[in-house]
Amino acid sequence: MAQDVISNSPLNAFENDSGSTGVAVLPNPTVNETKVQRDVIGAWLTGVALPAWHVLPVFLDLKIAADPALPGLTQDTLPIATTAIFVGWLASATILDKALEVFDQKQLLVLHIIGLLVVVLATVTLPYLTAGNLIVFTAIRFIYGLLMNITALQCIYVQERLPKDQGNQALVLSSITYSLVTMLMAWSCSGLTLAMDWRLEALFWCSAPLIFALAVGFPDCWKIVQSLPVAVRKKLRNIQKPSVAEIESGERKNLTFAEKRNMAALAVAFLACGCGFYGLTYSAGQLSPDIYMSCMLLHGGDILGYLLALTADKYGRNNVQAFCFFAACICLMLCSAGEPGTPFVLSFAVVGRLCLDVGITTIYVALAQIFAGRASKVAFTTCEPTLRLGGIIAPLSGTWPASVSCPLFASLCLAAACCTMTLPEGAPDVNDGNDEKAQLSKGNSESSELALVNEETQLFTDVVA
Repeated sequence: MAQDVISNSPLNAFENDSGSTGVAVLPNPTVNETKVQRDVIGAWLTGVALPAWHVLPVFLDLKIAADPALPGLTQDTLPIATTAIFVGWLASATILDKALEVFDQKQLLVLHIIGLLVVVLATVTLPYLTAGNLIVFTAIRFIYGLLMNITALQCIYVQERLPKDQGNQALVLSSITYSLVTMLMAWSCSGLTLAMDWRLEALFWCSAPLIFALAVGFPDCWKIVQSLPVAVRKKLRNIQKPSVAEIESGERKNLTFAEKRNMAALAVAFLACGCGFYGLTYSAGQLSPDIYMSCMLLHGGDILGYLLALTADKYGRNNVQAFCFFAACICLMLCSAGEPGTPFVLSFAVVGRLCLDVGITTIYVALAQIFAGRASKVAFTTCEPTLRLGGIIAPLSGTWPASVSCPLFASLCLAAACCTMTLPEGAPDVNDGNDEKAQLSKGNSESSELALVNEETQLFTDVVA
């Protein structure tokens, strides 16, 4: 899969063509640099739109529930529809690898953008045509969730088009921009657009940035759309070849006991981050009567959390990760004991969220440092869906008081801290433990592919900056 992704990349197409003809002709550097800048800007603008898709339902559902034209969508039923977003996200996370076998990142990115534009159009029209039918609205949000892989795709896209020493900086900027846009959106929804129809809000926040991203970053989007059937036909012609998923299935059976144990421990940390991070976002209304202020404070803490994650280089990843999970556990337990809306509760909620930001950063770093070769790819495809699984409970937890939801988040953080203490700092020696399995996983038939897998996995894990 990694080879398909890299060879299909626009930045490598010229290299492949020149290699096949033997003509050493280099493209104009100025044109190439301009194209890279345009690609990165387009992906960055796509990232600017993501806060609306991740957080805006928290605000929109308040207006939808109060809309008399939508009797089927109430405060009691909307959490069901919102949960469908995370169910769809989980489902799509399990098939992202297969999608990347067929399409390259640029094709998938454009396909997701167009799909999301169709979804936002359906969101603002179909509920009124069906009198707020819950099944229809839930189906729309499930499709909405299926397209949330755009989050990972835009990060991979940026990483592939920048030098390695600039990719991390760009993703740190993207993460900080994400938090700032979320704070701006919460501020706007709390006052500037509070009286506005929710459909106009959804169209503005969800579609405008995506349309701008297509116009600026992907002016050739129609040609990309036309290339999609070609990619499918190419895959069908090669259907007899073993897929990455089939190879990975065989490699999963060849993991050592230590690798399986580390994978299970890290999966617990992913579960805690998915449940706690998104759970706090959807519980903003339970932490304070002012849901907009709670959201702004939480995402303000995210900015500091991303920066504090850099301390893992100095003090050790495991030490920082375990400490932050323990601190998050204590903060969230204290949150559950206070009166909602008080500075006491909000302060500890922000600190707890900040600790989760550090944790969610270091667990991705752990994927790259603990697992090597094919095991790193298997670990990613196991842990990433676990993160999405934790997010499924987020909309439901938003209906619980903080005295119920926060202890649940705290318990998972405590379990993650304990599991972190069992993790090694780096990948174990392949000669330790089961030598036969270690040697089998490094057979001649796989030797050339392992380097490609490591490179692809690094593209995923570099998201954490």
